[in-house]
Amino acid sequence: MDRAIGSARKTVGSQHAPVLDVPASLDPLRDVLARGNTREIIDALSAPQHDDNPDAQLVLARFLALDGELGRASGIYHRLAEGPDPHRRRALVGKAGLLLQLGLLDSALALFDGVCAEAPSDLDASEGRAQALERLGRLGEAAAEYRRFVGLANARADLRVRVAQQWLDAHVL
Repeated sequence: MDRAIGSARKTVGSQHAPVLDVPASLDPLRDVLARGNTREIIDALSAPQHDDNPDAQLVLARFLALDGELGRASGIYHRLAEGPDPHRRRALVGKAGLLLQLGLLDSALALFDGVCAEAPSDLDASEGRAQALERLGRLGEAAAEYRRFVGLANARADLRVRVAQQWLDAHVL
């Protein structure tokens, strides 16, 4: 992998680092979430009153994954992936991100492919698909997916889009 991209990713983390728009159902936890203390967030979201709140469970799974509790995060994603959309798709993307993190690239790609086919404008699925293709060495396909991701996100100027654009600039295919 290109050193600049590797360095940028190391600095900013993976696609699944929590960048949260706090859903209205989590307004009571806004202060806890804003403080950003991973353990405090996990403890708050693990309270029984949040067990049936899919928004809370998705945020909990992301923070568990961030904290290295991949098994527990996977269980939450698996449960939510069997429910209705939009939480089902978010859970599938989360589960695919865990598989990517674990190096199970073909399995991650299969999940990202499914979400991209079902919801072509899903930025997280597109970015994850590009990363899986890149790590599989399928650079032409990765470049095409990064281009699609940048095109989908063209109204956004966040760091993820800039990292994808840097990768494209460094890999003229």
